[in-house]
Amino acid sequence: MITVRKAIEKSANTTEVKIMSELGPSNSIAFLKKMGITSLVTAEENKEHNDENLAMVLGGLTYGISPLEMAGAYAAIANGGIYITPTFYTRMEDAAGNIVLEPVQEKTRVMSEANAYIEQTILRGPVGAGGTAPYAKVSGQDTGGKTGTTTDNKDRWFCGFTPYYTAATWYGYDIPEDLSTSSANVSNKAARIWVRIMDNIHKGLESAEFEKPSNVVSATICLNSGKVATEACSRTYTEYFVKGTVPGDCEGHTKLTICKETGKIATEFCPDTEEKLYTKKPEKEDTTLSRTNEAGKYNIPTETCAVHTKKEVTVPNIIGKTKEEAIKTLKDLGLTVTVETEESSQKDGTVIKQSKKEGSKVNAGDSITITISKKKENTGGNENGNNEIEKPDKSENIVDEE
Repeated sequence: MITVRKAIEKSANTTEVKIMSELGPSNSIAFLKKMGITSLVTAEENKEHNDENLAMVLGGLTYGISPLEMAGAYAAIANGGIYITPTFYTRMEDAAGNIVLEPVQEKTRVMSEANAYIEQTILRGPVGAGGTAPYAKVSGQDTGGKTGTTTDNKDRWFCGFTPYYTAATWYGYDIPEDLSTSSANVSNKAARIWVRIMDNIHKGLESAEFEKPSNVVSATICLNSGKVATEACSRTYTEYFVKGTVPGDCEGHTKLTICKETGKIATEFCPDTEEKLYTKKPEKEDTTLSRTNEAGKYNIPTETCAVHTKKEVTVPNIIGKTKEEAIKTLKDLGLTVTVETEESSQKDGTVIKQSKKEGSKVNAGDSITITISKKKENTGGNENGNNEIEKPDKSENIVDEE
């Protein structure tokens, strides 16, 4: 799972597509129009060619958006949620210094000051150390911004702001060309141009930061569940929220030992296991719009391995050991031992045979028969004699009870 903050920082676009599927393109168009975007096409305006689709969130638009309107929209974020109509001049004066003409700029609140601040902090990510344009940070100023690249690498964008100024830069050709085949692709040239201009116009200005509104609070969040972290949470980060919207506590994590062979909860006899941490899947990641699996982290097993129900044992070589040594070795492995005797020239009381080969796999509780040497006796009768099988005592039928 990835946070919105990290997705913006890294340009992980699938996250934005999932969000758009929840919000709905028509709602997004309505909001963007409040922010001064005039070029978007609704389905009502054109049923065949319009922007009411998920590609809109990635910039796949019918007519696109001009740098002027992009600057105006980003300025609304920098202005604490107030959209101000863009203008190309501040005022016109005559030779005597009298104001002849001033622009009429309308101001409209399009989002709360708290939400605007949270967006400001999110947009710091792309110009931070791990972002897509760390070189676009304006020296000494709180900076937010976002890179953009269109299909087939034919356009480069960078839109950003400081507490003083907002600017939007587009880089490309009137007749689109693939920028990846030229020196223009060394880095995002739009961002390079943007920061050189912004560094220049900020010279001499005091360092400034965006001020956090009083109704914005922070909380430590579990990266696995998206909820407020508890002591059981190991992966956490700090996030900002409008007061009253902080999520509830993380409902905990379940650490299970899993049998690698079956993928089920391991028994004490599973030979190859691994520790896995599971957590409850966030509600928004289990809807008809999108579903997250993330390597099975949210699929908590409930069944126990039915293959390894007994301890698996590797049979050792006990040939040549004394009866007592052999019994102890096998008993320690949890095996049942049956002892037989056989006349042999080997030393009396020595193991000369074992029913299971060395290296074979058996389960604890299985029976293994060992044959003990017994010196031949000269009875004057049958020279070969017969094997004398001794029924084992109870002490020699050994079961390791768990």
